[in-house]
Amino acid sequence: MKKKKKAKLTGFAGLSFIISAAAYIASSSYLKSYNLQLEKEMRMLEDRIAYLQKYNTSVYYQVAELSDYERMRTLSEDTGVNPHIYSMIAITPEKSD
Repeated sequence: MKKKKKAKLTGFAGLSFIISAAAYIASSSYLKSYNLQLEKEMRMLEDRIAYLQKYNTSVYYQVAELSDYERMRTLSEDTGVNPHIYSMIAITPEKSD
């Protein structure tokens, strides 16, 4: 009777080990592929952030150029508008770092 009990216990332990090993291999390969997917997405987001920062800098300088007082004064004189200082409002963007 003891031999049958020992054989059942050994068989159960072996089956448990095989199931655990298969679960480990499956979860390990899934997590590796998921990690690669997240890394790819992170690189795409970092590229997008870099592009948007570059674009924002470009827009900042365009706004600064367009709101330059001398440019507005020249345009007002060319179009016949009174270039009085109080009739022009320059909007300067605040650059956040």
